[in-house]
Amino acid sequence: MAQAISAIPWVLAAAVGLASVCARAGNGNGAAEVVTMVVYHPASSYRTRQRAARLLSRLEAELPAAEMGLAEERGRHSQLDQALALLLDYRLPPA
Repeated sequence: MAQAISAIPWVLAAAVGLASVCARAGNGNGAAEVVTMVVYHPASSYRTRQRAARLLSRLEAELPAAEMGLAEERGRHSQLDQALALLLDYRLPPA
C-alpha cells in the first residue's frame, strides 16, 4: 500500500520514531536492526537517514558489540515489511 501511494519515505521516517520508542523500552536489538535498514534503504530521505544514524550511534554505545553487529547485519538484509513487523510485534512493558 505504501508503495502504491509513494509513501515509503514517510513510512521509513515513522519507523525511526517507532524504533526510538522501542529502544527506550528495552528492544535495542530490534531498534538497531530497523534503523540500519532505514540507513541503507534507497527511499530514505536525507533527514530520515540522519535521524536513523544518530539513533544507531546511540545504540552502538549501549549494546554489546556482538549484539550490535548481528542486528546491523540483519538490518542490511531485511525488507521494510519485515523490519516493521519486528517493531510492531514487540510488546512494550507495562507502564
